[in-house]
This record gives sequence, C-alpha cells and structure tokens, in this order.
Amino acid sequence: MKKVLLFVLILSAPVWAQKDISVGAFGGFNLPILQSDAGAGSDFGVKAKFSPIPMLAAAAFFESRTFGEASKEVGGVEHTIDGGNVTSFGVEGLIGNTGGGSGPHFYFFAGISSYKWTRDYWEDLTEVGFHIGPGFEMVFPAKIGLELRAKLEIVPTDGGGSRKNGIILVGANYHIGLM
Repeated sequence: MKKVLLFVLILSAPVWAQKDISVGAFGGFNLPILQSDAGAGSDFGVKAKFSPIPMLAAAAFFESRTFGEASKEVGGVEHTIDGGNVTSFGVEGLIGNTGGGSGPHFYFFAGISSYKWTRDYWEDLTEVGFHIGPGFEMVFPAKIGLELRAKLEIVPTDGGGSRKNGIILVGANYHIGLM
C-alpha cells in the first residue's frame, strides 16, 4: 500500500499547487456481470468535479445507460427480455493526481449513487449503488482533458443479492484552474 501511495504522490507532483473545477461529458460501454436477464449496452453522462486540494477531489454526476436484450428459455420456448434503462446520479471521491494542470493524471475513485432501472413488464428497481475504479486523464495546455475510466458498480437488491456492472467510459473535460 505504501508503494501505491508513493506512486500516486509522484504522479501528482507537477500540480500540487493547482486547485481545479472541471465539467465534462462521457460515454461508453456497460456490461452486466453474472446477470442473465440483461445484455451489454451503452452509457453516457455528465459530471462536474472540484479539487480543493491537489490530491483529493469530489465529483457529482448524472448517468444514463441502456441494457441490451437477453434471451431466456422458459418451458422449452425461447423468450426475449427487454434490457431496460438505468438512470443514476451521485457523488464520488477521487484520490491521486486530481488537479487540472497539463499532463497525465492518474487517480482512483469511489462513489455512491441513486440507481433506478426501468424496463417493460417489470417492476422498477430503485436502490443505492456503489462503485470503485481507476481513472486516467491527459490534460492539454488548452485546459481540455481526455479521460478514460473503468468502474465496477454494485447495487444491492432485496433478498441479499446484487446487480453488478462493469463500465468503461471515455470522456472530455474542460478545466477551470484556480490558484
């Protein structure tokens, strides 16, 4: 753990004095993990991030995603199940190189969100979801950053189960550096 923390500190050294606000949009790929009632789909959203100190940041986001259809055999007959749509909004904390100075920025994040899944002929699922993952952003001198994130989302459900999703996101952010 000490080596990881040292690695993150080294990567963040160029922007230790940089405070930052950024806004951005993202899109990507949503893959349900160990779920047979939904297929892969798309994901897009918007976020705003505030980094009051160089190694820590907080972000608020809104996400909308789709799940693809799935096939299920019931009584020897193949049925197609609508994958449905998810809306999610929440907050996350980031640790690592989270500022807006030019160059590469590597960080880790963890968050909590309100998760609502709707689909035809099923009762809506509204729960609190949790997610974690790594992120990387390359910020250019024009204050535009290109970002790549991977997250594992877990949404506990009634009865002790959970919905799990792997999500890969690519986005663009505009940074407003603050001194």
